[in-house]
Amino acid sequence: MNLIDDVYYTKEYVSLYAEENAEVFEFEYKDGDKIFYTTSIKRPINRIGNEIVEDGYCDLETAYGYGGFYCNVDDQLFVKKALSLYKKKCLDEKIIAEFIRFHAFNEFPKNHNNLFDLNLHDRNIVIVDLEQSKEQRWLGYPKKTRNLLRKCKKELIFSKTSNVDGFIDLYEKTMQRNNASDFYFFDNKYYQALLQNTDMELYEIRKDDVVIASAFFMFSDDFSHYHLSANNYEFRQHNANYYILDEIFDIAKDRGKKYFILGGGTTSAEDDSLYKFKKKFSSLVKPFYISGKIYNKDIYFKYVKKWEEQSELNIRYFLKYRRDIR
Repeated sequence: MNLIDDVYYTKEYVSLYAEENAEVFEFEYKDGDKIFYTTSIKRPINRIGNEIVEDGYCDLETAYGYGGFYCNVDDQLFVKKALSLYKKKCLDEKIIAEFIRFHAFNEFPKNHNNLFDLNLHDRNIVIVDLEQSKEQRWLGYPKKTRNLLRKCKKELIFSKTSNVDGFIDLYEKTMQRNNASDFYFFDNKYYQALLQNTDMELYEIRKDDVVIASAFFMFSDDFSHYHLSANNYEFRQHNANYYILDEIFDIAKDRGKKYFILGGGTTSAEDDSLYKFKKKFSSLVKPFYISGKIYNKDIYFKYVKKWEEQSELNIRYFLKYRRDIR
């Protein structure tokens, strides 16, 4: 299983999040068969709170979803050399720090905890094992979930679609209903780019002629992912979210994918409603790590102090100087 073949590590995917003035930042180091690779978004730091800064410094952040440092060997000397060269590249390009959301199948944060300034098991995410048979997966569902799905199959229509306008309408209403932050909203150009991405596919559920659920899914060599989803609240009693996922699991398995990554909840709590929903499909979970690494401590802490002088909030937050002042 080659993790860097997953869609989250592709330049095409990462570039979706390189908004104006941002760019894709890639680094690769090889020594024979040994590989160290990472890709992220490089953004200029133009403002701290209410103060404009023109120092020319930047920072890095994993694109929406997962990524992080990838290394195909557990070789401390190789990793040390790779990170030394990586830090030099960062300093040469005036990058002061980096925030990372690690892929669930990436063992790097567990194997190299001491290399980070922040390394936190943030929450668990749910994984569906597609190497088990469809019958085994189905029997793992709670009885109530199986009964809901039987009803869905009789009453609802599942199909692949290019109806991106219908998805946008449903998605924005869903995010507004959930009081989602700006992080979860995108412009129309972004959704069109998703549809053009060869790793992405859009599916929907209809009740008669009404779209009641829609979602973007991603497919790579070994993994499939639940990317963005939306539903029509007025038809929530039809449980279309259950149906769209069960159908996608079958499609992914038929294509030879090994795992479907459902993701976690909106919080780290075990009783988080979204997390509990996802666990109805699988008991397999993996830890999700968030990590931070500082390359220029003088500038990083100067910016943190500048932000703290403007804010009354006492928060632990990596790259906190990017937060709005409230």
